[in-house]
Amino acid sequence: MSKPLVIVESPTKAKTISKILGKDYEVTSSVGHIRDLPKSSKDIPESLKEKVEWNGVIIKDGFKNVHVVPTDKLKVVNDLKKKLKKASEVYLASDEDREGESIAWHLLEELSPEVPVKRMVFHEITPSAISNAIENPRDIDVNLVEAQEGRRTLDRMFGFELSKIMRVLGGNLSAGRVQSPAVKLIVEKEREREKFIKAPYFNFVLEAKTEKYKFETTIKKINEKRLAQSSDFNENGELEKGERFEINNAEVIELVKIIEEKKATVTSIDDRKYRRSPSAPFRTSTLQRSGSSNLGFSPSRTMGAAQKLYQEGYITYMRTDSIVLSDTAIKAARNYIKEKFDKEYLPEEPRVYKSKVKNTQEAHEAIRPAGEKFVSVEEVKKIFDEDSDEFKIYKLIFNQTIASQMNDAYGKTVTIEAEISFDSKKISEKNSINKIAIGTSGTIIEFQGFRVLQINRENDQQELPELSIGEEVLISSVGYEEKYTSPPSRYSDSGLIETLENLGIGRPSTYASIISRITDVYVRSEGRSLVPEPIAFAKIDILQDHFPELVEYSFTAEMEDKLDLISNGNLKREDLLNDFWFGNGKKGLKDQINEEIIKNIDPTDATTIKLFHDKEGREIVLKTGRIVGGRARPYLLRSDGETATLPEDFTIDSLTPEFVQERFDEKDKLRALERDVGVDPLSGKTIKIILGPFGPYLQLGEKEKGKRKPKQGPIFKTDNAENLTLEDALERLSLPRDLGGDKEGWEYISAVGPYGPYISRQKQREKFSKANLNDLKKEDLLKIAKEEQIKCSKSLNKGDMIEVIISETKPTEKHLNQLSKEDVVSLAKEFKIRIPFKKLENVAKPRLIEKILYQKENRSLEEDSASLTITLEEAIDKFKEPFKKKQ
Repeated sequence: MSKPLVIVESPTKAKTISKILGKDYEVTSSVGHIRDLPKSSKDIPESLKEKVEWNGVIIKDGFKNVHVVPTDKLKVVNDLKKKLKKASEVYLASDEDREGESIAWHLLEELSPEVPVKRMVFHEITPSAISNAIENPRDIDVNLVEAQEGRRTLDRMFGFELSKIMRVLGGNLSAGRVQSPAVKLIVEKEREREKFIKAPYFNFVLEAKTEKYKFETTIKKINEKRLAQSSDFNENGELEKGERFEINNAEVIELVKIIEEKKATVTSIDDRKYRRSPSAPFRTSTLQRSGSSNLGFSPSRTMGAAQKLYQEGYITYMRTDSIVLSDTAIKAARNYIKEKFDKEYLPEEPRVYKSKVKNTQEAHEAIRPAGEKFVSVEEVKKIFDEDSDEFKIYKLIFNQTIASQMNDAYGKTVTIEAEISFDSKKISEKNSINKIAIGTSGTIIEFQGFRVLQINRENDQQELPELSIGEEVLISSVGYEEKYTSPPSRYSDSGLIETLENLGIGRPSTYASIISRITDVYVRSEGRSLVPEPIAFAKIDILQDHFPELVEYSFTAEMEDKLDLISNGNLKREDLLNDFWFGNGKKGLKDQINEEIIKNIDPTDATTIKLFHDKEGREIVLKTGRIVGGRARPYLLRSDGETATLPEDFTIDSLTPEFVQERFDEKDKLRALERDVGVDPLSGKTIKIILGPFGPYLQLGEKEKGKRKPKQGPIFKTDNAENLTLEDALERLSLPRDLGGDKEGWEYISAVGPYGPYISRQKQREKFSKANLNDLKKEDLLKIAKEEQIKCSKSLNKGDMIEVIISETKPTEKHLNQLSKEDVVSLAKEFKIRIPFKKLENVAKPRLIEKILYQKENRSLEEDSASLTITLEEAIDKFKEPFKKKQ
């Protein structure tokens, strides 16, 4: 008997909804998109290859996107088609945003169901929400699909064209439409820090007492002028306009002598009411910011936990611009407050929040706990471990939702000021003083209100003395600290998201991926700060010098606004893309980027950041460096040709003349380590210590032109290179060690590389795995055989067909060597081989062949010495552990 088929995009989501709908419905998953733009030219259908630009767009057909089903999605599509044959109707139940609408549209286009098709949307996975979605389906929103398709085309167009420019920096660097302005923000902030000139100022702590009280206070004014503080200085280290008393270290010492043991008279007591209201429930960006500031989570980590919570039915949809709560949610929150707190915590009327974010129409509600009665934090703790990301994010969302419906916190802020007057006294040749104003203040919270649910609630309670005007207090001691003004803080994940949102760049669904992509090569995280790498400066300089509009914040925001207009049906996708590519009253991307402009960009200049001249008059520059292991390796270059390495955690503003000189001095010390260690008894060649770009290493024999590079070996971090013996050197030159193989065909080695000790395993690559082919029908196998140009008889049984396909498509070194470089590149793309930050076309043919022939995986080791002692069994066990990215 046929029954309705519900298709969602996630197996977890399918499992949760299946429990709700029961046996009367078949619930399955598409596992994300089943179609996409072609990843390489080989994926483009033959009939369209001459028409397509950017590997996926036909300009002459209204910028139509070409979609293909990737090989790894064939099984998913076949399974969906099988289930479709038994279905009475189809519910497309992907997420309700543009991405989800696009997934639903692709399913409809590819599956071409002959039964009724309905679009089912919901923003929480609860019985009532799913039931309501089933009862009230709609059609696919073509405008949302058009907006998403427009975004994909824009990003593909921008990425392909800008990548031509980025090649001058070396490697296969990205220059995304939204990522580039994000990198620009971080670079501009770093340049502000570079230019910043610090200025000294002083903080005072005075201990004052009366017969009843003892308390701390500070100096506010001297001679009726406010004491200069950090906020009074500009970025040039100069006092801004205004009457301020600036004081130096010598004057401070005199000041302390004058006021210690003096009496001050209370001149004013200001008692003001304090009141704070709760902030709105979370939308996507504020959840990401709160995850960053309260938990130290990256946006991707926050969204990963939120997605799992949504798919398992604990929270509402996590990609939303809305801060509105439904009547049901408000009722649930108010009921919880009524049950758990005293009556004064619950306002008489519900709090209503209105969104200030543009285009808040795709999602209907803020992020909140799901259901008509919220699952408590205590109950969720029983399901998710207390240390899990899911529990921490749920608690954050739960508390924010409940707090948003609670009463204000209130109390009072008391400020006490007193004055010390005396005959004029000199503290320096130019300054005399006769009056000092001191003061202290504190906030007393009389009612916590919503604050009872804040995670990091600061302690505002402060004991203040009960004094009266005219009363005298004794200054019993004076302490002071010299401080310096600080440069502008670097962006954190949270701060960058807030700035992008304020500028209108990107949308909630894109912030996590923006930060994830730029931290691949252009930016690194240090604590909670985003620090730009030198290559980020080079990238922005190229774009700013030659294509300034493309990284203008207003231009990028305008593109987002136009995509919003498409989603609302107020602009045609083709019109936006036509204007962007061909121009409309000004140059389009087509005319902005051309070979002539690219030729005029000097790679040497583009990868050079000028610093200064040293004491000897030699120019020092910073080179962005080659990209190794996914990271650029910047270094210092002196005009005499000498280079010096830099520590991984250096920053542009740390490159002072003193620091730079230290780096060159360090190299001179390391060069002194170069020596002959001894003679290898087997080869008779001399073992030398050589200074390389990553420090000293061992080399067996001399480099000879036209001959193979001499064998090299590491010097361990724990080694003292000066005392390294011949025995030590021979041991290290034995690396990499061959550990042997396992039953699955993996061969294991241990070694030490530029990034430390590791184990590696490799085995011959197969284009198709038996497990994947077993899931396909015979007609699908024949289709693959035809595409691969393999002779495969229809009369063969399925098992034999699979063996033929695996055998005939397995790459061999002999066959690969006979292919042209272009064919090898195409094959590498087919195998989805990636070499970080390099276009496959720019990789040498022998290296590509090696990548095609063998699958390779690595795992880090803790100590260099472990590479000499690890056994095969220990190595096999290491690969059973989940892969952990080295921090």
